[in-house]
Amino acid sequence: MKFTDLGRFSIDGNARREDGGLIGTGRAPGLHLSDIIGEMRREAGLPMGGTPGEQEWLAAQDGFLWEYGLELYAGGMGLDAAMQIAFKRYMLQCRAGITKQLVCEKGGIHMSPDGYDPGPPRTLESYKRTKKSMRKAESVEAFTEHFWPWIVQESCYVLGLRDAGIEVDRVLYIVYWVNGDYRWEKGTSHDVRQYEVIFDERDLDAAWSQVQRQLMKMRNKGGVANVTPA
Repeated sequence: MKFTDLGRFSIDGNARREDGGLIGTGRAPGLHLSDIIGEMRREAGLPMGGTPGEQEWLAAQDGFLWEYGLELYAGGMGLDAAMQIAFKRYMLQCRAGITKQLVCEKGGIHMSPDGYDPGPPRTLESYKRTKKSMRKAESVEAFTEHFWPWIVQESCYVLGLRDAGIEVDRVLYIVYWVNGDYRWEKGTSHDVRQYEVIFDERDLDAAWSQVQRQLMKMRNKGGVANVTPA
């Protein structure tokens, strides 16, 4: 498996309101309350703008993610699951030109990858939100140890898409590190980064074997019916 940190995913120009519209658009002309409060903050000597070193617009985007996530939470969904869905929804809104919410199947197992770019390179995109430290993705060894469920998931997506006649050259993980690297220094409190992963056939075979073994365990416990491991 080849693993490359591609750096930050830019929020600047991609920041969106809860309704999906770009932040800063759709406002009525004229004076707004936010203009007045901004001037009050300036006169009071309060910080203006984002934290030095932090991604432009990330704090604002986080606020809108919370708005949607809390709607789901109020509807009975767990908070972490709600925020994960909010981030996926945001990514699907801002990734223009990407085929979204594909459906594929392998061995009787249904799969729903996040997005696909026909490229080149032909890219499977995956959008993740985690509270784990960003330092756990500083090397291929660390990424494999701490995020192996992601690896198994996207490996199976690659195989499922292949069965559907769609080839994948690489996986692009776009990860929102909610707590950054936990150092709590300026510019490290939260971050959105991109990682390229290229699986070889051994990686794909190993992931599918793991899924098949788990499926057999579930069948033996009576938790799965009418699915025969391929």
